[in-house]
Amino acid sequence: FNAEQDIVLKKLALSDRQLTLDAAAKSNAAIPSAETRLRAANYRVDRGPVEVGAEGFPGYTVSVTGVLQRAEAAQSAEGASP
Repeated sequence: FNAEQDIVLKKLALSDRQLTLDAAAKSNAAIPSAETRLRAANYRVDRGPVEVGAEGFPGYTVSVTGVLQRAEAAQSAEGASP
């Protein structure tokens, strides 16, 4: 893929079948491309707010947090009774 669509993973946490990640990207355009690839791999993606102008990695000025869950795990969690 295009180098401008590069994303760096800053933090990854696993909790109750969900992955929460903090990532940095070179441009805002990289985020939808990554989400498309994750959905194609059968993940549900819930993106949090995107922060443009974030500091951290040189050249990576867009910061985003997202929650990933395998689609079948998300469906069983929604169907489970409390």
